[in-house]
This record gives sequence, structure tokens and C-alpha cells, in this order.
Amino acid sequence: MHHLIRLVLACLVAIFVTQAAPAKDLNTPKSLVFNSFTNDQLTVDIVADQTSVILGENFQVGVRFKMKPHWHVYYKEPGDVGMPTKIQFGSQSDLRFGQLLWKKPVRFDDQDVSYGYVDETLMASVVTSPSALEASSGMVRIKASVSWLACNTMCIPGETELEIALPLAAQGSVKLAQNAELFKGLGFNGDLSEIDSVGKPEISSKPSVFDNLTLPQGASSQTIWQVLLFAFIGGLILNVMPCVLPVVSIKLMQFVKESGEDRSKLVALTLAYTAGTISTCVLLGLAVVIAQYAGASVGWGFQFQQPWFLVGMACLLTVMALSMLGMFYMQVSTGGKLDELSRKSGLAGSFFTGVVATILSTPCTAPYLGSAIGFAFAQSWWITLSVFAVIGLGLAAPYLVLGFNPAWKRFIPKPGVWMEYFKQGMGFLLLGSVIWLLFVLGRMIGSDGVVGTMGLLLAVSFGAWLVNTFAHVEASRNQKLMVWAIAAVLVALPGWLLVAPAISVQKQLTEVSGLNNNSGSRIAWQDFSQETVERQIKDNRIVFIDFTAQWCQTCKLNEFGVLSHERVVSEFSRLNVAAIKADWTFNNPAITEVLKKFGRSGVPFYVIFDPRHPENPILLSELLTVNDVLLALKKASD
Repeated sequence: MHHLIRLVLACLVAIFVTQAAPAKDLNTPKSLVFNSFTNDQLTVDIVADQTSVILGENFQVGVRFKMKPHWHVYYKEPGDVGMPTKIQFGSQSDLRFGQLLWKKPVRFDDQDVSYGYVDETLMASVVTSPSALEASSGMVRIKASVSWLACNTMCIPGETELEIALPLAAQGSVKLAQNAELFKGLGFNGDLSEIDSVGKPEISSKPSVFDNLTLPQGASSQTIWQVLLFAFIGGLILNVMPCVLPVVSIKLMQFVKESGEDRSKLVALTLAYTAGTISTCVLLGLAVVIAQYAGASVGWGFQFQQPWFLVGMACLLTVMALSMLGMFYMQVSTGGKLDELSRKSGLAGSFFTGVVATILSTPCTAPYLGSAIGFAFAQSWWITLSVFAVIGLGLAAPYLVLGFNPAWKRFIPKPGVWMEYFKQGMGFLLLGSVIWLLFVLGRMIGSDGVVGTMGLLLAVSFGAWLVNTFAHVEASRNQKLMVWAIAAVLVALPGWLLVAPAISVQKQLTEVSGLNNNSGSRIAWQDFSQETVERQIKDNRIVFIDFTAQWCQTCKLNEFGVLSHERVVSEFSRLNVAAIKADWTFNNPAITEVLKKFGRSGVPFYVIFDPRHPENPILLSELLTVNDVLLALKKASD
């Protein structure tokens, strides 16, 4: 045990030495000072009324909102509808921030009364500087956490982190900033009845091209039984999608292993696996229902939009792969009920396999599945949960057939030494899935996030080895608790020092600058916005919209196998097609809203607009073929 403690202390020292320095750069990136944020609704930036900080003297810092035409945000008391705009200032320096100061809002009268701002406004705070102040390199950094709700015909929530750096200056050298005039008119705290500018919030009177769609007959015109059938077929097809194949292989190996057992045990394991797939699907559906009741816009595979979820899945698959490669075996104390507990462990293992298979299947949208889920998301909660449950049933259906049909057991190879090699091969396949997750994570949070996650995976692997080696069955209770505590610390350190700062910094950078949609593509993709689509249609161009995400494997297969094909690229060029990529890697409410208009809730999804008849878009299958794309383009151009 003393050898273990010395080994772990050495590892802790190494982790602190090698990881603390990079983490400092991630927490305070000198080249990544975000003092502004822009999207399709507004621009937000942080400003000060002085160009420097004078010790012992007050100054003001504020957040300015510049709304795009027809958009507005809300006052701290939004009225009957809307959400208050929130700003939280902070600084590592010893600065004190006063209460938030507001300008006088305008009153909006529609069916409800609300209060907010159009065009431009500023929300600020008086900052008190102490007589003595420590600042790195003579600079004072002030951060602002900002959240808002921007509304037009639809309402889209937003948030960002802003930062401004001001130099320290000697007393008497204060200089007003060029935007000091912005701070005039602050401090409105009167009764809302004093607001006499009454009117309706100005919104765009021109309907969007997405508001007058005539869609082909689909799920919206089908009965609930047809939708449930499509959900079952879609869940069945998920078994051959690349997302879930590694776990399917594990389940097939389990069937081989248990083929010599009695029928009742095989049926029990199959039912446990089915319970895992159905319960996980229902939980995902329940999360969607709760999110919708809370006002959020989510869709199929929404959890893959969260970097921490990808990190967690990478850790889980790494542990599973190492176990299959024979590096360690999680041991339990069985006592005198070995047979009973081993059977329970088998059922738990089957259930857990069903859970993982379901989670890994969500980045894929199989044929029939997209329309079924889109229908479910627009219905009452019990229909949503029913559709999700049937998807889980479809995912487990092949194993139910095998488990309840003993005659099919003759097609299953007999257990033997080959199973150990097959299990190890599946371990490498799971490590391939980890590489895919790291690729997705890298596109979301950059190379620093991938390096940090690789350090975390190393710590997780070492922690698992520690538990297997020193927390064995014969170990004392105190030794087991100590080993588990040490393993938890080893895992937490790289997560805290490397992964968390990388996610925080790089996610903000991605949201500001956007993802590189043209990487490796010979098609000049444009970023999606409704205005871009309408402008291209107005210019009489065929529009091809690719609703995609970095975590969607089916999307990647379509991109590399079809959209990069020579004939497709040539036809895009010949017809001067406007290629627009709607990247849903991070949750984008504007894209979610458009997907809903098409009765969809996930990606991939492909739409072609004929500029002569934009109200009749051409919808393509989730699994593209070169001929399908060429025929659709020909139809739009004839």
C-alpha cells in the first residue's frame, strides 16, 4: 500500500508540473480578448467611458446592444412577455461594481405589453477603483457575462462572455473615451407608467421563404400508427448505422457467449438489453419534453451539442475498450451467492449495453426516423414518449428475435478461443469510436480541447488500472476507499486544469468566428441564415441547404461520399448553385426553428429551392446518393 501512495504522489507532482502551465494560458489567453459578439439578431460589445483606470477614481463600464432591423431586447422588467436582459460584471482586480444602470425603455403594445429596446442601448455600472491596485502588466481586465432574449417574429435567447482591458494611469491623466457619450441617459428607475411611447414592436412585414412552404405529403398527414411504424423501422435501421456498430458487435459477441446457456437465461439477457434501449430512449424523450416546456429548442441528438457530453462518452468508451483488451476487470465481492450475483451482473451488463447503444445511435438519423421524430416533437408529451419508446424497441428488435427463437441458435458459431480475439478486436473498434469523438470535439473546441481530453483519457485509464490492481476483492475497505479517492483525484485534475478551460475559451471563439465549413471541400459553402437563403433565391439561383453537424456520422458519410463526388461538384458549378451549410454542431435556435418548419428535428437533412417556385422545396433522403442529388438539381433547373 505504501508503494501505491508513493507512486500516486509522483503522478500528482507530474500532473501539476506538466498541466498547470498550459492551463494558465487557457484561463487567460492574451490573444483571445472578446470585446464584441455578433449574430443574425444583434451585436453586443463592452465599452468604458474612459481610456484608462485611475486609482481611487470612479469610471463606468457598460455593455452596448446594437439590434439588427426589426429586432428588440428587453428591459429588467420585461412586462407580460419576454425575459430580462442580464449582465454580471467581474474582475480579478479589486474593483467594486455598482448596480446595473438602464436607459429608459420603450413600450410595446401588441396582445401583451412589454418593455425593451430597439436600434441601440447601453446598460452600465459605476466601477469604484481602490487607491492601491495590482494589475498584470499594468492592465486591468473586466469581464461581463451577458444573456438576453432577442425577438422579432420569433424569439431567440443568447449569451456571451465579454472582456475589456484598460491600462492603469497616473492621477490627473484621465481621458474620456470616444464612446463616452453613450453613457448619457443612464439611471432610469421610474415607474413604467411614465413610459409614454406606445406602439407595436416593429417586425419584418415581409414573410420568410420558410413561412409559406408546401411540403410533400409526410408525417404531418399520417396517423399515429403510421408514425409509430416509421419509428420502429427507423430504430431497426439504426443497427446498421456506423454510430452504433461497435456496440452491436459487443451484443452479438454476448449472444455467442451465451448460446450454450438455457433459453430462459438468453431471453432474460435479451429483455434486459431491450429494457436498456427503451428506457434510454424514453429518458431522451422526457428530456426533450422538459426542455420544450422550459422554452428551449432541442432536437434528436441534442446531447452531442455539449462538449462535456462528448468528453464523458470518450472516457466511457475508453474504459470499455481497455476492459475488452484485457487490461483490467472490474471486480465485485460475491461472497456466498456467486451464481446469483453473476446472473445479476449479466443482466446489468446487457441493460448497460442497451443504454450505450442507444446513446451512440442518436447522432444518426436513419431513413423513416427523421419524419417520425419531427412529428413526435410537435405533439403532446405522451405521443413524444411513445415514439421514442418504439424507436428503442426497433433498435432492440433483432436481438428479441434471436432471443425468443431457439431454432436460430444453430446459425450462431459455437463458443471457443476465437471469442477472446474477437473481443479484443471489438476493443480496438471502440477505440476507433473514441477517435471519432475526439475529431468531433476538436471541431467544436479546438486542438487544445483535444489535447486536454487525451490527457484526461490517460488519467482515466490509469485510474481504472489503479482500481483493478489495488482495490481487488481481498483488499480492505479502507484501502478500497483510498484507491477510489486517489483515482477520482487523478481524473479530476486534468479535467479541471486542461479540459474545462479549453472548452470555455474555444467554444466562445467558435461561436464568434464560426466553424470552418469549407475545410477540404471543393464547394464554396456559405453560412446559413434566412436572409442568405432569400437573397440567393432573389438572385434567381438554385439553393442547396445542407443541415449538418460535426458529430453526425451520417452527415460525414454523405459529405465525403456524395457531396464531394466529381459529378456533384461539377453540377453545382455548372448550375451556379448557392450551397448553404446550416451547421447544428452547437445548439442554434434559428436552425432548429427552420427544421421544425420542415417537420424535422435532427440532421442530416437536405433541401433544394427552385427560385421559380420557392414555396415547393425539394426534400432529399437522409442517406444521399449521387443520382438522387443530380436528379433533384435537374428538376430544380428544368
